[in-house]
Amino acid sequence: MKYLKYCSLFFGLFFFWTCQSESSTSQEASTTSPSHKTADHPNSSPGAFAGMPVLPKTQKAQSGKLYPVDEGQLSPDFQRFREELLQAIHRKDARFIEQMITEDIKVSFGGDLGKAAFAEMWKLDAPDSPFWQTCKKILELGGTFDRQNENGFMVPYLAGTWPDLEQPSEYAVVTGREVELRKTPSWDGAIVGTLDYDIVRLGPKTGESQFSILEGEKWPWVKIEMPDKSGMAYVYGKYIQSPVDYWAYFERVNGQWKMPYFLAGA
Repeated sequence: MKYLKYCSLFFGLFFFWTCQSESSTSQEASTTSPSHKTADHPNSSPGAFAGMPVLPKTQKAQSGKLYPVDEGQLSPDFQRFREELLQAIHRKDARFIEQMITEDIKVSFGGDLGKAAFAEMWKLDAPDSPFWQTCKKILELGGTFDRQNENGFMVPYLAGTWPDLEQPSEYAVVTGREVELRKTPSWDGAIVGTLDYDIVRLGPKTGESQFSILEGEKWPWVKIEMPDKSGMAYVYGKYIQSPVDYWAYFERVNGQWKMPYFLAGA
């Protein structure tokens, strides 16, 4: 009987210690993970194809902010194409991309044209090609139809809705709700505030960018000026976009959606 009594005591203490250990690990992880809110995905299971986030069909207007909009869902044809493209990105399907881009695709404002220039720049066969996460990011930010061409669509949404500000290269949009601002470029940096789709002024670049990995993607920390001009802070690069960052233009030609532009700049 004493043996059973001691065994019960031992296993009880072991169970208590295990629960405490798991609780401690969970709390530690939560202090180094972002807690901001972005658009909802149809499927948010880790490693699964998430699909296009749910975004508003019309844009809310408010001074100092640039809220998201996705007119793509107004066209079932474009919506199907975009979902196929996101699936191809998830698979890293280089053949799909090569067939989607136009023969004269423009990849820079320096005159680089064509599939060869695109292949040289993005190297889709390389396991670390930045094209996949760059294209995924701007697609998931939604977009707008070209007011001059009903068969044209621009992503991300700020490419077609950016306000008339001087020197757009000096600004960016925080692309989420309750996006954390950090004192230093790290998940361990102290949180000094949060922003919701705010237009912010970029801070000066000093030294090399600091990178962090989140959900398998590697993005730099971006320095911005605090909205109240009290100092500088950092936003994780996945959740901030400048009007001169990469954008894409899609056009329906002979019933098929193609990509004639994929470049950075305004």
